[in-house]
Amino acid sequence: MRMGTAGTGSCPKRMVMGPCGGVRADGSCEVLPRPCVFAVPAEWTGPAPRTVPLRTVPRILTDFSSEPWSAAMLGAVAAVLAPACDAVLVGEHQDRPDFPPTLHASLLLAAGLRPWMTLTCRDRNRIVLEAELTGLRELGVDAVLCVTGDARAYDVRPDVTQVFDLDGTRLAALAAAAGVPAAVAETPTAPPRPLRGFRLFQKQRAGAAVAVLGAGLAA
Repeated sequence: MRMGTAGTGSCPKRMVMGPCGGVRADGSCEVLPRPCVFAVPAEWTGPAPRTVPLRTVPRILTDFSSEPWSAAMLGAVAAVLAPACDAVLVGEHQDRPDFPPTLHASLLLAAGLRPWMTLTCRDRNRIVLEAELTGLRELGVDAVLCVTGDARAYDVRPDVTQVFDLDGTRLAALAAAAGVPAAVAETPTAPPRPLRGFRLFQKQRAGAAVAVLGAGLAA
């Protein structure tokens, strides 16, 4: 779920730069039984931060996933992947909490991997996102994948309020302003397909340095 109000009050999240990657084939929202509020992609009208270029461009970027809350398992998976890839893309999963991104990155770096860390807006307000970006910058991570993030799975901490102060595009601008190479997600197959290129261009205008393309990404 990557919805947004767009000033309409019709969705429970505060996405400004839409639509997300979760628009269904009929143009409806993937979470609520109503049309996506973004008939067309929003245009970036904010400041244009200077894009922070990637320090290195990996030839092989591998998805990283391991048992949550386990430094030992993280190290075991890292030992398998380190000889086989140039960098790893570390997701944030809607159905299970895990280490904070800065701690997660430090463990991966110590294990010999170059992490691209994902930051989502689901569980963090702007101040916490700024803190994580600063920490990741000081660690020297290669890139941060800036996404709005899926809504938390219904059975995962239903007692906890979800935040969504920002969306992926505005988070990318925040990352670039903080001096962090910002990666963004885009789903070329999601409606409105003819306008997905335009939306990706808006993310570039907001400071994104690189895009990760795929189906169902929490853009």
